[in-house]
Amino acid sequence: MFWSLERNGCFSVRSCYRMIYNHIGQQLAGTSKGSTDKLLWKHLWKMKVPPKVKVFALRACKDRLPTALNLEKKQIVRQSTCSLCNSETEDMNHAVIHCNMLKGVWTTFFPELVRINCRSIKEKALDLYVRKEVSKLDTFFMLTWSFWFRGNKYVNEHIWLDPRKNADTALGMLESYSKARKTNNSQIRKHFKWKPPDFNFLKLNVDGATFKELDKAGIGAVLRDHSGQVIMAMSKIENSVEESEVIELLAIFRGMQFCANMGIHNLTVESDSKLVIEALQTDSMLNSSLGVLYHEGKRLATQFVNCKYSHTFKECNMVAHKLARYAKLVDDVNIWLDSIPDYVYQANWLDIRL
Repeated sequence: MFWSLERNGCFSVRSCYRMIYNHIGQQLAGTSKGSTDKLLWKHLWKMKVPPKVKVFALRACKDRLPTALNLEKKQIVRQSTCSLCNSETEDMNHAVIHCNMLKGVWTTFFPELVRINCRSIKEKALDLYVRKEVSKLDTFFMLTWSFWFRGNKYVNEHIWLDPRKNADTALGMLESYSKARKTNNSQIRKHFKWKPPDFNFLKLNVDGATFKELDKAGIGAVLRDHSGQVIMAMSKIENSVEESEVIELLAIFRGMQFCANMGIHNLTVESDSKLVIEALQTDSMLNSSLGVLYHEGKRLATQFVNCKYSHTFKECNMVAHKLARYAKLVDDVNIWLDSIPDYVYQANWLDIRL
């Protein structure tokens, strides 16, 4: 028996609560609407903005922030009039969009917002998503966050911030944040470096890939010694696998099977799938729905005198990644002994050189 709502197959109150919460949510929301909302939440999390702005965006779309109207409903304040304009009720949309003091700024940056008389933050975000202008979500929520910050500054500290200067500051912050995220690839390579195995070990790097258009999956593996010398490289095509975890496991198993047949004694198996590597190290998934596969991993490990598992970052696993992608062009399996194909030569050279 295993609990299908947890990866390790063990019951937890957290997963039970999540199941009930999701079930109620599905009943309250229509199928089409719920599907659209789910895609919107996904794009909100992918925005290239500071984390606090992402959290604000989600809470704002769900009306979970302490506006004057929400505070009045909870009987925390007596009246819900906007403290800045003193003319209208301050709900979420008034606070950051419809307040008269903000219309000039919105006309500059999002004139269509005023023109179409968009009723809510969520409605505007959905409008940008439907029109495939997802890139504008960053600017939109950076501005709405800045106006929420401006309102709080006035209510809590009685400090007045000019709306336009406040917006300029927020956009400057967004630009600085974007520049900070753009790190040169060579700097990334220097920070995330492939580490050779111990002197008497060989290291097997593996990765998996999916090809949905072919209904297939690919695996790649490269075996190297402590000096970075390639002992074996492999690209293999497999039948389609829906779960990425299964693909990563399959890549590990295929590589280990080949290494066992080569008579290797000491092996380090390395993958960029942290979940899979931790599960193989701790045996935490033996009772899960994938328990049979993890038991197979334990059995394969007994074929070696010493077998260790190691997690690495994707940047350090590029040779295996390219081999997995190449499997798309392979009928069954391609194996290179004491050599590597040309298309992964540079990636391997960078691993050894840096």
